[in-house]
Amino acid sequence: MLDPAALSDVSGAEFDRLTRLAATALNTSAALLTVVEPTRQVFLSQTGLPEFWARRGSSPLSHSICKHVVARGEMLDVPDARKHPALRDNGAIEAMNAVAYLGTPVHDAEGRAIGALCVIDGEPRKWSAQDRETLSTLAAAVDTAVALRAALRRQTEEMDELNRINESLSAQMAELTMARLSAEAALTRQTRFIAGLSHEVRTPLNGVLGGLSLLEASSDPGQTQRVHAMIRASANALSDCVDDLVTYCRIGSGEERPSLDAFAPARVAREALSAIEASAAAKGLSMSVARATDAPESWVGDERRVRGVLINLLGNAVKYTESGSVAVKIERWGDALALRVVDTGRGVQPAHADAIFEPFNRGDPETARTASGSGLGLAIARKTAELLGGSLTLERTADATGASFLLLLPPPGAAVARPSQGPAGVTAARAEGAASEGGGEGLSARRTG
Repeated sequence: MLDPAALSDVSGAEFDRLTRLAATALNTSAALLTVVEPTRQVFLSQTGLPEFWARRGSSPLSHSICKHVVARGEMLDVPDARKHPALRDNGAIEAMNAVAYLGTPVHDAEGRAIGALCVIDGEPRKWSAQDRETLSTLAAAVDTAVALRAALRRQTEEMDELNRINESLSAQMAELTMARLSAEAALTRQTRFIAGLSHEVRTPLNGVLGGLSLLEASSDPGQTQRVHAMIRASANALSDCVDDLVTYCRIGSGEERPSLDAFAPARVAREALSAIEASAAAKGLSMSVARATDAPESWVGDERRVRGVLINLLGNAVKYTESGSVAVKIERWGDALALRVVDTGRGVQPAHADAIFEPFNRGDPETARTASGSGLGLAIARKTAELLGGSLTLERTADATGASFLLLLPPPGAAVARPSQGPAGVTAARAEGAASEGGGEGLSARRTG
């Protein structure tokens, strides 16, 4: 037998109207719309049944005449079931007063007989051709309702599937759009990178080529010595540019892995200061390392790369500071190590706070015009900080003069808390405690130059 769910899409009220119409049109005591299951028949709708069966809503197959309609697949005309050889022992005769029976199959959307629309009467009755035609017409209405609801259900499912496909396509289109925009942005960055690289390489290369031309045209030993020095300086600048480019690309490749060793942050900071001591002394700048009382004396991380970032930041600070000081401050930032490089130089305008970390971008045009170096220093420093699991940001000092760069390094296996961002991506400087600002109390300071 077939699943009665094939009729479940049609409302009971629609079926009830049909069974009432069948009983009225054929003038019978009862009418039923049934679905025959493997062990019972279910009354989808009924009128005139005894209260017990009406309330129960189903009967065992021993009390079903409709099962014979389904088995035959055609109308069953029974004037007196008590005299029918296959029905005279059927329990429906006595329990439901089904003496006379007229039933015709009802079908699912695929045309399979799954139940019957029938009328029954308590007295023997000879069913007329008009009776049979009326019942067939009403059963056809049941089949039509079932087919229409099945078609509507399929259409709804198809619409749902189309909606899902449309949503999927929309999501894919959005992904493609994002991928296109990302590719365009990457191409723009690449174009700028190549243009910047071309400029940075061309400048020292022109110095080398110009010097060679001068050598070819000059026989003055004094001038030859000066040209040799110029060529050497240009070649060194070109070498530095290539070295920085290799470093930048290597860090950005994702193949580099930081080492984990114990080191003293204060010692590393002093070593970084020593590396740029001559440049600072040439400008008469004072330099210092200050460690807050709660700052860690020892840290686990990549000592070489931390020193490299500090040298990069300190060299940048000396380059843009004409007078005053350059300092490294060592603090604790939650669970993280904070290394702050502070100078009294020209500072960085908030509008250029993010741009200075891009390759070959030195911020404002005046700085770009007068600055030396490869233009990759801060880009390398930030990528190195990210490689170490930390962050490098530009802070705004309290009096908005000079520059302050904050390097945050998390403990191994932890994510560093990002500093809060102020306007234009500038990090708001954290208030210092009395121990680190109050007259040097609790600080270990080293001053040179």
